[in-house]
Amino acid sequence: MAKALPGYEASIWLGVMAPAQTPAPIIERLNAEINRVMSLPATREAQLRAGAEVNPMTAAAFGAFLREDVSRQAEGIRISGMKAN
Repeated sequence: MAKALPGYEASIWLGVMAPAQTPAPIIERLNAEINRVMSLPATREAQLRAGAEVNPMTAAAFGAFLREDVSRQAEGIRISGMKAN
């Protein structure tokens, strides 16, 4: 892919999502607790041993990350000429 699209990057990521109408206080609490657990030394060490990086972020930052990732992947698909069956 990098030959067809210089500078292209791909990664595998995991995130937690909730329905669009979930109240902001619930999103904030879930985000805080998930980030707290992911920042624990034992959790970080386990992730590193598995070859993963822990990158806690706010819900807003995760939303921005998703939009950017979808845009980047769409561009790669467009350039490749792939089509759905």
